[in-house]
Amino acid sequence: MKKERSMTAFYLETLLMVLIFVAVIVIISQVLGLAKEKSREADQLNSAVCLAMNAAEAVSASDSDEALLQLLDENGNAAVTGDGQADAPALTAWYDGSMRPMTPEAAQDAEDVLRMEVTWEPERSSAGTFVSSEIRVYAKAGREPVYTLKTGHYTQEVPR
Repeated sequence: MKKERSMTAFYLETLLMVLIFVAVIVIISQVLGLAKEKSREADQLNSAVCLAMNAAEAVSASDSDEALLQLLDENGNAAVTGDGQADAPALTAWYDGSMRPMTPEAAQDAEDVLRMEVTWEPERSSAGTFVSSEIRVYAKAGREPVYTLKTGHYTQEVPR
């Protein structure tokens, strides 16, 4: 009789240990999966910040939206796409996850894509022009920007 009780206790302890071991494995795998997702999001945010900073430098170096398009366009990755949030023209450029330029056609088929939109809003005065720009970087199918940067610069009017 005592032998049966000790065997039953042994099996219950073994079953309990196996259940705890399985629970720990499940929890650790979920934590590792979440860490991988957070790492991917951090990489995407880092790329978005770099793209926005580069675009801000291009905006400050440009005296017109056409000049900005020439600076950002690499092998057909950028185009003027109508309006941003107002009547100001917006320039849209596509990049892969490694920040290499890609055409809009290639971006439709790719997985890891960043889309950058840059608005160009000049305010003319007698002394020159102040250009306000908003740079928004989106993930491929995202409706909310991954990163937004507002910038502006003053340019003197170029005689024509």
